[in-house]
Amino acid sequence: MSGPPRGVVWLWIHLVGAAALAQPSSESLLPVRRLTLAGSRDVPEVRLAPGRLTTLLFDAPLEVNALRQVGRTWGFERVEVAERALVLLPRPGQAVAARIPLTVRFADGQPEEGLPLVLVVGSGEAEARVEVARGLLPGPEERAEPQSAGGAQAAEGAAPSAEGGGLMGLISTGLLGEQGIRAIRVEPEDWAPPGMTVREARVYVATGRMALEVTLFLERGELPWAPGEAIVDLGQSERAAPQAVARLLEGAVLRPGDTARLVVEWASPTGQKMPRCRLSVSEQGGERAFQVNALPLEPRVPEASRGRRQP
Repeated sequence: MSGPPRGVVWLWIHLVGAAALAQPSSESLLPVRRLTLAGSRDVPEVRLAPGRLTTLLFDAPLEVNALRQVGRTWGFERVEVAERALVLLPRPGQAVAARIPLTVRFADGQPEEGLPLVLVVGSGEAEARVEVARGLLPGPEERAEPQSAGGAQAAEGAAPSAEGGGLMGLISTGLLGEQGIRAIRVEPEDWAPPGMTVREARVYVATGRMALEVTLFLERGELPWAPGEAIVDLGQSERAAPQAVARLLEGAVLRPGDTARLVVEWASPTGQKMPRCRLSVSEQGGERAFQVNALPLEPRVPEASRGRRQP
């Protein structure tokens, strides 16, 4: 890994010097460690302790606004975010024992879903400095789905599985239309939090999979918004809630004054009629949530068609 840029060096020296008096000794500080995010077998962990400063130095520019917004929810004494550095100081004197999942997002938007990292806060040892490498990401040719003469028809006819090869992938590449997979236009209601508008909405239904696609507009003056955990309730209390994922197709973060498509995808049991469902998408590091209280999953019959006899 190449050395950190000059701007990060002065931030590190300034913050460590300011907190030197708060750290009585270095006996409980772990040595400098290097870790890699992409391609790691397990989710990497960084150990923190109340009253002890931990600095993470990255080899790629960070999505600064997203990290700052997430950091506000931790209740730390200090969360400083620079272009390539994250400085953390849990509040001194607190008896804290927590595992805090953190999705690290980078300024270039790659990978779009970010990379996972876990902050382990306890009363024991703390890591003073951690050098973090993003790691090698798949090239465009490896991320793209192979195309052939019948590629679109095969993709629509197959039963989608996980996020990358399911309905999300088809929507993002433009392969998901109203042929082969049923598309239902729905009228959006007060789904979005204040400061955000839903301009259009569509539900896609396939064998064993469903997805909601909405176009969101974030008003100017609002804080950026990034989707977090997605929860879907199909109204079947005896069944476990289906696993759901949420993603913005135009980037990792919806910025003020911009428009982006949000896609929520989940597994649906086959052979059962589910006329409505509820879903919510929380905000990463915030309280603004996208919520749908009653999403119709069956197309409406036009008034003119009701009562008309089929030939």
